[in-house]
Amino acid sequence: MIEIQNHFAALSHEEADSWDTLKHKHNAAAEAVFGIRPSKHHEWISDDTGQLVDDKCTARLAGDLEDYKELNTCCKKSARLNKQRWAEEKAELGKLYLSQGCMRDAFAHFRQLRSTCPLISSLIHKTETDGEL
Repeated sequence: MIEIQNHFAALSHEEADSWDTLKHKHNAAAEAVFGIRPSKHHEWISDDTGQLVDDKCTARLAGDLEDYKELNTCCKKSARLNKQRWAEEKAELGKLYLSQGCMRDAFAHFRQLRSTCPLISSLIHKTETDGEL
């Protein structure tokens, strides 16, 4: 709090007339007090999809609307495929743990599927070799 109060004391100086100086000092004080907010990273997003997102941002900032639209479509499709692949892997791991009798691990994987992917369905099929569940 002291840093923020000291920050407003800088308003009396001539150099604090510009908005950029005020914004910079305010952001520096907030970063010192609160720290930097970590970005959220979904574990199912691959590096290729992350690169597509970066390319899409670059195209948008450059004003290349046609390239942006194409990259946006590719980015959404890639993220959807990554998420589906991740859900199928979680379901297979849950099924494997269930067949080994590790109920806690199995349901931990199923819980992750339910909480993070409510719209993706990854079926766990009972086969003749599985026996009774």
